[in-house]
Amino acid sequence: MNKLLFTLTLIALFAACKKESNTLQPTASFTFSHNQANEFSLVTTDTTMLISSAENASSVHWDLGDGRTSENNQFVLSYPKSGTYTITLTAKAQNGKQTAVSKKVKVLDRVLKEINIKRIYWSLDPNFRDTSWPLTANADVYLKIQLLKNGEEIFQGAYPPNAEVIYTSPVIKNVSNSGKESYGFVLKDKIVLEKKLLEDRRYLISLIAKNASGEHWLTSNWAVGSSQTINFIRPSFNGLIVNLSLFSEIEMYLYFE
Repeated sequence: MNKLLFTLTLIALFAACKKESNTLQPTASFTFSHNQANEFSLVTTDTTMLISSAENASSVHWDLGDGRTSENNQFVLSYPKSGTYTITLTAKAQNGKQTAVSKKVKVLDRVLKEINIKRIYWSLDPNFRDTSWPLTANADVYLKIQLLKNGEEIFQGAYPPNAEVIYTSPVIKNVSNSGKESYGFVLKDKIVLEKKLLEDRRYLISLIAKNASGEHWLTSNWAVGSSQTINFIRPSFNGLIVNLSLFSEIEMYLYFE
């Protein structure tokens, strides 16, 4: 008798558990690298982790808002183009029930907004001067940014005339070679620069002097011995500072927009 009661109890418990599993509703939720905000900002080509925290789900489905999908519980997220994207996570249970949750991602560009030429210098000493420098103590000076595509290279003392020009600054008139003055520009047009191309120095950043004898290359981020660093704007972290130095010094401010 006792064995029969025990067996009947087990059957009842199993039936109750099965019934409960058939009525469970899955819940869908996710975070951006454990950030639980409903809206998230990301800069083009930068990465974050998408992490599902769905419950009572046997599978998940992601729609990243740009045509891409995924079935993984977590993965690295990155967008190549700026814009606002809606990410939707759908959690599905074995019983066929499903639920979904969506969040917005705002993907920003790195926009060149300001250029500060902190120092302009060239030497007139015949024993200490670059062959590309002007022979006069004063010259007009401007900055040029060009995009070097595959196969386009440069050589010391010159710049590739056919490389695509991304930006040309206003001309600064009658600049002294002493290096004692600084100059700044605020850009009106939207100039977007890509992080990978900056890091690989595929943007040729040149400081050029002009006088009666022609144009002369003062410095660039391709010059032998030049230093190029890329750092966050602190303390806001809302952009990058690109610093270039070799005799002359240039700072470029890129803001996330």
